[in-house]
Amino acid sequence: MKKMIWIGSLLLLFSCSDFLTVNDPTQIANDEVLNNLDNAELATVGLYNYMVTEQSMYDEFIYVYPELMAGNITPNPDLALTVNEINRYVNLYQFNAREDDDGLIGSLYGSYYELIMAASNIIEAVPLIEDVRTDLKNALIAEASAIRALAYFFLLQWYGQDVAYSNGANHPGVPIISERSDLFATRARNTVAEVYLLIETDLRRSADLWNTSAIRSANSRFWLNEDAIWGLLSRVYLYQGKYQQAIAAADSCLQNTNLSLLPSDQLLSDWGNQQLSETLWTLSADFALSTGINSLYGSNIANEEQEFVISADLRSIFESDDVRLSDLMIRNTLGLWSTAKYPFAVNQKALKPIIRLSEVYLNRAEANIQLGGTAEARADLERIILQSGSWTDLSNIANEDLWSFLQLERRRELAFEGHAFLDLRRWQQSIERNDYPDELMNADMAYPSDFFVLPLPQSALIQNPSLMQNPSY
Repeated sequence: MKKMIWIGSLLLLFSCSDFLTVNDPTQIANDEVLNNLDNAELATVGLYNYMVTEQSMYDEFIYVYPELMAGNITPNPDLALTVNEINRYVNLYQFNAREDDDGLIGSLYGSYYELIMAASNIIEAVPLIEDVRTDLKNALIAEASAIRALAYFFLLQWYGQDVAYSNGANHPGVPIISERSDLFATRARNTVAEVYLLIETDLRRSADLWNTSAIRSANSRFWLNEDAIWGLLSRVYLYQGKYQQAIAAADSCLQNTNLSLLPSDQLLSDWGNQQLSETLWTLSADFALSTGINSLYGSNIANEEQEFVISADLRSIFESDDVRLSDLMIRNTLGLWSTAKYPFAVNQKALKPIIRLSEVYLNRAEANIQLGGTAEARADLERIILQSGSWTDLSNIANEDLWSFLQLERRRELAFEGHAFLDLRRWQQSIERNDYPDELMNADMAYPSDFFVLPLPQSALIQNPSLMQNPSY
């Protein structure tokens, strides 16, 4: 397995290069690398590895930035703001991101496009390979398409405003650079609507090409699988306000999966043992070491100087008997709160969930509420409540109040998984944070705001003069 990952990573390096600095087309792809299906398969394995390498898609940023901006976590009050990771996020926390912060923003933007180009190379090359293994060809294209879609999805969340920000989502998103030849053109930013169309197209292609004899069916939760594809589609449709399509995608996922939500008494052990048994897709611990989430706000009791701690504001929205509060949030001897969702030690290999069954139920519930299907929404919300161990009789909640309950339930269930700020933004809600260091400014920010997106990095603007910077940066 390790040899396969190493070779796949090597092939990935042959198939892409630094998006911001490459000048020679021969650096982008070696045609001899992807000229046979076995090499293409190894390159596809490399995509998974690249997703979790340092400063890539599932680096610490995705677990810190959305939680910090929404007020779920806050800097440790016992540590100086200049300490390590706190210092890296101070400007972002104050809605004062800098385009010349290439240490965080620049590497983020570039690494996503490296992954996109690597996936695009596979999508382009595989159909041209002369090989009778059609199922394998389809599986590789399906994997690369879904991974490319996920990379574009997150690029939109960081650099483009939400769909409802303008009529028809015609405001700037990110450049679509989906073919090898596009890399050397100065591409302007496509609209948010255009990028979402590409994301949908990629995910639908992935679902259409999938088959039950997929090459990596063993340990399928560590690899992309059909259930995960439909689950991701439910997320993508929901973010666009395409509620009927979101319900249909969630149905396709939930009706076919053999997974189920956990009893409340198994929830802590499932996270603690890194079983994640209701996770549709999780990146395997074989690919990369954890990025130190524990030192940021995890629950390794041996380390009592986590740089971020769980806010009192978040804790206040849980009932006292909710296991997500009593078991998945831990108060250490210094009185600081951390999460047991990430109990592993620094540099320990650990699983990273990409999409869980709980999210798909919540996606379907939200879409049903928006379309007036309150009975269906209540049924899905009750499933999540049963898992929490804290029973709320939804029959006592009026239809008009169900929307507020759903919003709180998403915040409770998906806490620390990178959803909180993205949810507030697409709901067109302002940010109001209570646990906030006195020496910082801008605790709150009203919607809409130019600062609900990051600035495009300076290095990208220099390389591509056609790029238009986000307003106010």
